[in-house]
Amino acid sequence: MYKKKIWIMPLVLFVIAATIFAQDMQSEKMQQPGMMSRGMSQMQSQGMLCKANNLIGSEVKSRTSASMNQKSMQNIGKVEELIIDKNQDKINYVIVKSDNQNHPVPWWAFDVSPGRRSSMTTSTMDTNDANSTKDKSSSVQTGSEKKATLYLNMTKEDLQQSPTISTVSTDSLSDSTLRQSIDTFFSQHEPAKYRMHQMMGGRSSMSQQESMTEQKSSTTDTNDANAPAKKMAGTAEMTQGDLFKASDIIGQKVKGTSDADLGSIKDLIIDTRHGQVAYGLIGYGGFLDIGEKFAAVPFSSLTIQTGQNYATINATKEQLAALDVGRDPIAKLSQPEFARKIYDSMGVQPYWEVLGFAPGEMVGTAMAAWGANSTYNQNFDPSKVTTISGTIENVSTFQPETGAALGQMLTIKTEEGETLTIHLGPQMFVKRQGFDFQTGNKVDVTGSKVDINNQSVIMASQITSEGKTLTLRDSQGKPQWQMGQQQQQQNQYRKGNY
Repeated sequence: MYKKKIWIMPLVLFVIAATIFAQDMQSEKMQQPGMMSRGMSQMQSQGMLCKANNLIGSEVKSRTSASMNQKSMQNIGKVEELIIDKNQDKINYVIVKSDNQNHPVPWWAFDVSPGRRSSMTTSTMDTNDANSTKDKSSSVQTGSEKKATLYLNMTKEDLQQSPTISTVSTDSLSDSTLRQSIDTFFSQHEPAKYRMHQMMGGRSSMSQQESMTEQKSSTTDTNDANAPAKKMAGTAEMTQGDLFKASDIIGQKVKGTSDADLGSIKDLIIDTRHGQVAYGLIGYGGFLDIGEKFAAVPFSSLTIQTGQNYATINATKEQLAALDVGRDPIAKLSQPEFARKIYDSMGVQPYWEVLGFAPGEMVGTAMAAWGANSTYNQNFDPSKVTTISGTIENVSTFQPETGAALGQMLTIKTEEGETLTIHLGPQMFVKRQGFDFQTGNKVDVTGSKVDINNQSVIMASQITSEGKTLTLRDSQGKPQWQMGQQQQQQNQYRKGNY
C-alpha cells in the first residue's frame, strides 16, 4: 500500500507540471501571428483592466507586418515608467527604455495585452527608511498577474528615432515643444490611432478636462482651500504639477476624513482602452501586511498632495470596507454593478460615462457600429435629406447596435406640431465639440429622414442651436467623427464657426 502511494505521488506531480507547462505554451502561442486576433478577442471579453505594477517593467514588442510573419515578435524595449496627468486622470506617456535611451511614447500608440494570472506573489517592503511615509509593498493578491505586454507598430530602429529624455522625470514632459514633437513622430506611424485619440478628446479638447475637473472639485479635500484652483490649473496648459510618475503615487499613505490614516495605495487600476487611471487600490487593516484588505476607490476622488508623499480622500474607514475587492480586484472591478457602486458611493461620475462608453467595452468594437460602412450608417439616404426647425423636448441616448458606444438622441417638436426623433452621432463626439443640448433649445436640423427598425428617424448631418453649428456628416452621409482633426477644422471654418 505504501509503495503504491509512493508511486502515485510522482505521477500527480508530473500531471501538475505538465498542466502548468501547457498553460505557459498556450500563453506564448497567443502571441504568435496566427493566434493574435483570437487572443485579443479573449482579452476583450475579459475587459481591459490592468494593474500599473503589471505595466511597469513589462516588455514592449514590435507589431509590424514583418514581425507578424515571424515566429516571435521583436522585443524593442521595456516599460520604465508611466507618466500620469492627474488633471485628466490618464496615462499621457509610457517611458520605454531601449538601449539605455528613455523614449516617451503616447499611450494611444500602444496595443496592450494584460498579463495572465500566475501562482506567485512578491512583496518588497522599503526597509531602508524607517520614517518613510511610502509603503513599497507590491503584493495585492495571492496569485497576482504576470507582466503585461505592450505592442508598437514600429521596429526597434524606428523607436530609436523618436524623441528621448535624459532622465525619467516629469520636468521635461511639461515642455509643450517636446510634447508636440512626440505626437508628431508617433502620429506618422499610427495615423488612425492618432485620429481616434483626437476624436476621444486628446489634450487639446477642453470638454473632457472640464468635466473631469468639475467632478474632482466636488470631492476635493475641504481642508485645502486652494484645491479647486489647483484642479482647474493646467486645463489649458499642462504644467509639471499636473504630471506624476505612477511609481511615486504607488506606496503613498492615504488620509481620509478628519485626517485619519486609512492605509496606503498598493496599486493603480488602468483601463487600457484609453489609458484611464480608473481606480486607486488601497490596502487597509492588518499588521505588516498580515490580514490586510483591499478597497478600490475612483482615482478621481484621490487628491495627490504634491511633495507630501500622501494622498487624501473624503472617506472613512467604514466607507473603504464597503468597497472591498478581495484578493482578485480585476475580476471584481470587471463587474459593471460593482464598478457603478464604487463611483456612486464616492459621489463621482463614472469615467466611462464621461467618455461615452459602458464598462467592459472595447473602443474599437464600440466604435465599429458608427463607421462609414456600418449597417447603421448605410441607412443614410442622400436623396431623403430634409431640413426642419423645432424645439427640443427630450435629450437621451441610444445604441445603433448592441455593444456600440452611446449615441446622442433628441426628440424635437417642429413648428408644425410634429414630433420627430433625431439621431446625432456618438455622444462622446458631440460632447468633445462643446455641445450640450438641453430641453427647450431651439434647433435647426438637416439630415436624412429614414426608417430604422420601423421608426421614422432623422440621421442628422448638421444641427444649429443658439448660433452654433455642429457638422456630423457630409452630404453623402460620411461621418465627421472619422475625419482627421485638421479636416474637421477646415470644414467648420468654411461654415463660419471660426
